[in-house]
Amino acid sequence: MTEQDIRALGLDQLTSGLARCAMAGQLIRLEALETLLSDAGEDIGAREAVIAACKRHPDARWWLLRQCRYGVARTVHWATVLGEEVNQERRVGKFPPP
Repeated sequence: MTEQDIRALGLDQLTSGLARCAMAGQLIRLEALETLLSDAGEDIGAREAVIAACKRHPDARWWLLRQCRYGVARTVHWATVLGEEVNQERRVGKFPPP
């Protein structure tokens, strides 16, 4: 997934006081997006819920504090960190299950 792909999803540059923090946050968000979108597969509702959950966190610091730690599978980590938000998006009726 490229930066252009991220922009096409409607996700803007993360906010931060330092350019290095913003860049690191972008990479962490990219990892989360790739992981969760691949888990969503072809389910349009799940994909939209993942994107909406990521949009809710425009601050680079949020992503830096929640980056995946050594020894934890990316899939498990991001499902734990953002899974509840994605499920909540689906429950409120914005993105119903197929």
